[in-house]
Amino acid sequence: LIDGKSNREVSAIFKRVERFISYDTYTAYSRFAALCGCDSIVIPDEGVTLEQWYAKPQDRYGVSYGFEGIEDARATRSAMREQILAQEEKSIDNVRVFISETQNFFAKA
Repeated sequence: LIDGKSNREVSAIFKRVERFISYDTYTAYSRFAALCGCDSIVIPDEGVTLEQWYAKPQDRYGVSYGFEGIEDARATRSAMREQILAQEEKSIDNVRVFISETQNFFAKA
């Protein structure tokens, strides 16, 4: 059980264990676990297919939906990391645009 632990504590646990198994199909912990190098496995919801869980394969990178997808999750772990870094860069760029636009707007006032 990792609820209530600090990010540092959770990270240390994920770096120490081989597998993280979650019954919460949408927890961010699944991606955090994969980033720390452990197999991240989500127990599928009854009646929900892999494609219903996440329709786009790139949204499933690094995380296995059930035990059958562990090899695919391992193979896509680095792609997930690259995705996250790209999303972070996009967010930073959006902040830069916001700052520029607000400075230009208020400079005219």
